[in-house]
Amino acid sequence: MFRYGEDDMTDTNLLLLKLIQDGLSNDKICEKLQISKKQLNWRIRSLKYDGYNLKRKFFHDGAQSYFIDYSFLDDDIYTIELDNNLFKAMLIADTHFGHEKDNMDYIKYIYEYCSNNNIHIILHSGDLLQGNIKPYRLKPEEQIEYILSNYPYDDNIINFVSPGNHDNTFAKDYGLNLKSIIENNRSDIVMLHPIEAAINVRNNYIFMSHERSFTNPYGLRIGGHSHFYKFVPNTTCPMIIVPTLSDVLYKEDTIPGAIDVEIKLSGEKFKQLVVTHLVFDEHQKIKCLGKIDNRFQKKFL
Repeated sequence: MFRYGEDDMTDTNLLLLKLIQDGLSNDKICEKLQISKKQLNWRIRSLKYDGYNLKRKFFHDGAQSYFIDYSFLDDDIYTIELDNNLFKAMLIADTHFGHEKDNMDYIKYIYEYCSNNNIHIILHSGDLLQGNIKPYRLKPEEQIEYILSNYPYDDNIINFVSPGNHDNTFAKDYGLNLKSIIENNRSDIVMLHPIEAAINVRNNYIFMSHERSFTNPYGLRIGGHSHFYKFVPNTTCPMIIVPTLSDVLYKEDTIPGAIDVEIKLSGEKFKQLVVTHLVFDEHQKIKCLGKIDNRFQKKFL
């Protein structure tokens, strides 16, 4: 459309734009156009290059769709649509891919657990990569290629990643936009705001901040960075510090693991939070180490 010296948009891109305006999901669009998700991602990039302000909608079953945002506002809040009164997610953090003690097998086991337990949302609390901080077994540029090629993919699972201090070294030391690189190649990995990101679930908020620099006095707060698990109970703003999903252990009693979270809603309000601490046994099988039930007050927003 605005490509100087080039032809107008292809017929396929014109049809794609119409299907987006009609509100079709990405799965339906791929089916209609007979293209893969990767091909769809490239065509979306092409439409954005043409000037269209396309944003994504996310659904609790792992589905996605695009829409044209006419407001042109920079919105750092991501909405996940629910079709019932239960929100389920897997919380992981500090995978440090590229470190000498990273472990890609852990995330593969987590994917298996998610598939077996009807979980389609993974919330990653930062330090996805090791970045330009030693010790690393892969150079920073190689780390990006490594996760693009090796991080598990499931058509029904979306990862939301709150960047950590290690992830931020790509911009600081190399001028690399990690968010753009990943999202241009992996539609299933969404890089969030680098300081405090917000996930909207029926106007209730889940705030994610790697180093736990939270500014909001309400909402479920999720952080990482410390590599150990801790739950801080509260009726309006409970906090979960997510353990590392790697073998980068800062203390002897640190255990690699993840957190299975269920939030029950009553109408438009968070009502109950169930937190299950998951670890790996000697056979690398996932087991439950403990479970916590936290109730929200009615005034919780």
